[in-house]
Amino acid sequence: MGTIHRIERYSKEENYDLIGIGVPKTVDNDLFGTDHTPGFPSAARYIALSVMQAGILARDMQKVDQFVIFQAIGREAGWLTAASAAGKRDAADAPHILCLPE
Repeated sequence: MGTIHRIERYSKEENYDLIGIGVPKTVDNDLFGTDHTPGFPSAARYIALSVMQAGILARDMQKVDQFVIFQAIGREAGWLTAASAAGKRDAADAPHILCLPE
């Protein structure tokens, strides 16, 4: 939202009538007061599909690689990590362990 404030400040300095409206977006889904933020659903779908594909690859390559570590962004929120299990249909499907922030 800092960009909006800078643009509004600049427009006032230039005597240009402008009202800025900021729309928060973050794939981390870490904004208070929202069910989900713009960008999160598509990122969650991408993570879930990627983990499903990585699980299939790991199953097929188990004689070569014993395990796969899949890391998702999200710093402190963990919503994308949690979304990685959206495609899990069976106990044998990936992911097997989810490490969420405390």
